[in-house]
Amino acid sequence: MTTNEMKWWSAKDPRDRRWYWFDFAPMIPAGLTITSCVTEIPAAQHEFADPYVDLEKVDDAIIEGTVVGFLCTGGTPAQYNIHYHAIASDGEEFDTDKTLEVKERINP
Repeated sequence: MTTNEMKWWSAKDPRDRRWYWFDFAPMIPAGLTITSCVTEIPAAQHEFADPYVDLEKVDDAIIEGTVVGFLCTGGTPAQYNIHYHAIASDGEEFDTDKTLEVKERINP
């Protein structure tokens, strides 16, 4: 099963190291949980130059059964495709893509 853009996340500043969460509950049958999930940030989505670095995944996590997350750092101001591949407790596999925007904050 594939879905696109179920929800938008708030923009990430290139300097932030932040967790982003996704809930698979609307995609999987009631009563099932996510037993494993791999989050991928496809490489070379954007060119970047100093002081920017490419968006990088630092860690994955499964929280509360259907909610998964990933920790990321870096990024150049642009939109990035984030791909999730999850396996439910009944063995069914689910794939979904989301968009993460990286945008610099204007500090007063």
